[in-house]
Amino acid sequence: MLIFKLSSVDFSFACLKNVIFSRANLCHSKFQEVDAENTIFHDATVSDCDFTRANLRGAV
Repeated sequence: MLIFKLSSVDFSFACLKNVIFSRANLCHSKFQEVDAENTIFHDATVSDCDFTRANLRGAV
């Protein structure tokens, strides 16, 4: 099983539509104002992430 470490990454203002972050370690990452429509976060670690004003419509 692969686990991707993307902790402390600043994704702010990015277009992340339809991205699959399943099982990724996203701790402390910033998702401010991202467009993450239909993005999959299944079993991802999102503790202490900032999703301020993010578009998470349809995200799992």
